Amino acid sequence: MIEPTFNELTFLPLCKTDEEVELRLNNFVSLLAKLKEYGINRVRIEETFSQMPLKDGLSLYDVFSQDIKSPDSARRTRGLLLAGTLRQPAVTEDIEPEFYGDEDLDRCVCTSVEPEQDCIGLYVADILKSFSVGFAQSWLDTNQKKMCEIRILHKDESKNKNSAVLCMTTADDENHEMFIELMSSQDDLPVEQNNDSPEGKVNRFPQHHGRDECLEFANQIAKSKYVSKVLNTIDHKAGQKDFIHKIHDDGLIEIRMTWTGRGLGIIVATTGKNKAQITWIAKHLEKYYKK
Repeated sequence: MIEPTFNELTFLPLCKTDEEVELRLNNFVSLLAKLKEYGINRVRIEETFSQMPLKDGLSLYDVFSQDIKSPDSARRTRGLLLAGTLRQPAVTEDIEPEFYGDEDLDRCVCTSVEPEQDCIGLYVADILKSFSVGFAQSWLDTNQKKMCEIRILHKDESKNKNSAVLCMTTADDENHEMFIELMSSQDDLPVEQNNDSPEGKVNRFPQHHGRDECLEFANQIAKSKYVSKVLNTIDHKAGQKDFIHKIHDDGLIEIRMTWTGRGLGIIVATTGKNKAQITWIAKHLEKYYKK
């Protein structure tokens, strides 16, 4: 499972007013709530809450501990969400020394900010092929691609490399192409599964030229735990090159069997509950079932 990393640059630059703190926290909590919709219920942390400053003299711990005790229900909900999401296992020297104890590693710097700053969290995200959450919200315009450039420096300069890490900063970032690619590449997607027998997932297809080929493929793809039903065939169209022909908002995916000369295809119902989940599943099916 790909787990997002909450890194040490998340709240930089520090807020200057209480209003900025509220805006930053509410944006961050909206992002965490959105991630929960996609089955991502934990964000790995690298520091204790008391070491995550929001502004001078005010840490994340100060805020959510006050929120939990607040008579205001919205603030209590916010505090509980923060406390429940940002939790162990942390990425620490003691628990995962491979990220910190690499004797060949000199440092990792984020080059997307001015001035460049050390950021072990982005290094960890790069190694895990994961992503960072809540990174430098005030630096990144909401219309920008959320790609943070990092430079990984080794004592052996020949091993130095530049890399890019996806950093989700607002609740609408889940449609980011790299996020979809990351999530769909997992063996276990954070979406509902259907473990019915494959035989029971395939509807009867009408008799037509190519029916047997479609049925053979339907029986294969029905083995996916993210396919709830293979509904029917779709009109054939020769020359089509895209395995994923069409993604519907209601969880249906039209699949083109591009390896057949006539461009046969089927339509499947999936366990996806929203467009992002359905897209992950589509990419996942393409990776494992395209011939």
